[in-house]
Amino acid sequence: MKQSLSLLLILVVAAGTVFAQTGGKREPAAGAERELLKANREYDDALVGGDTAALGRIYGDEFTYTSTGGEVLNKAQQIELLRSGALKIESGSSEGVEVRRYGDTALVLGYFKAKGQFKGQAFDSTERYISVWVKRGGRWQLVAEQGTAVPRQ
Repeated sequence: MKQSLSLLLILVVAAGTVFAQTGGKREPAAGAERELLKANREYDDALVGGDTAALGRIYGDEFTYTSTGGEVLNKAQQIELLRSGALKIESGSSEGVEVRRYGDTALVLGYFKAKGQFKGQAFDSTERYISVWVKRGGRWQLVAEQGTAVPRQ
């Protein structure tokens, strides 16, 4: 599964780079960056609000999340964590967000600081993430995300 995620990331970025180099018409970079920052905020809000319907729209069908502990979850599994109450994010937001766009593919990098409960255990964490977004049907969808725990200082 780990190799599949790596291959997906490489293929998505390579395809986006090739397309971007072909000179296809796109909205100005600033407009796309605003769209991605907005989509990323909506993702944060959906996680904190436990909005599984919004997550269903945000995540692509092939969505894969690799957690800070190395667990790999698909779209249905990630949504079920919130739906079941196993994951409750009481507060959280992204910081230091950076967008790198390659045609209809983009990487969004940042930190997600959150407090909540996971399977009954309280957490207060900072996660460094990289997420892969693909533009489909005029909107950005999240197809892969990797989180790395940032140790407390």
